[in-house]
Amino acid sequence: MARLLSKGHGMHPHQPEDLSERSFQFACDVYDYCDDLVRLKGLPCRVAYQLFDAGSSVGANRSEAKSSYSDKEFAAKNAICLKECREARFWLRLAEAKSLGNQSTRTRLLGEAEQLIRIYSSTVRTLKAHLSNDDPTGDALRDPPTVRRPRTRPRSFKFEVPDGAAKKDVRKPPSEK
Repeated sequence: MARLLSKGHGMHPHQPEDLSERSFQFACDVYDYCDDLVRLKGLPCRVAYQLFDAGSSVGANRSEAKSSYSDKEFAAKNAICLKECREARFWLRLAEAKSLGNQSTRTRLLGEAEQLIRIYSSTVRTLKAHLSNDDPTGDALRDPPTVRRPRTRPRSFKFEVPDGAAKKDVRKPPSEK
């Protein structure tokens, strides 16, 4: 297991450096593994569905995180990715304990799940630290500082009524007068 966690022994010889792409690849690999488990019927089939739900959710939530509106939302989505990684690891451990599916694929998936958990743990920890320190709004991590323009009020117009003209209330429509 330690060998799998070392650099270069992931699911593929050339791991994607982008976390989103790596999470997507993990979902694809989980899909392939679960596709084999579903054929076993009974409880292994249920384990496959649970594992696929958790494994594919990692990539889906990472994709959602990248399109978040604020750093708070970005941190929350990454925290969900972490939770889903941990759930996927649980189902993979159960599959390992019951010797379900291909052993080498299961072992590689467990190794990748462990690595993703470490990456997302570090990411979430860093995001939380930044959010709690100096940015109460939670927007400093994703958005560069912007120059705020002073809020301008609409111009006021003064109407002068000539002497002797009747003053009309211009705020009410003619039907209500």
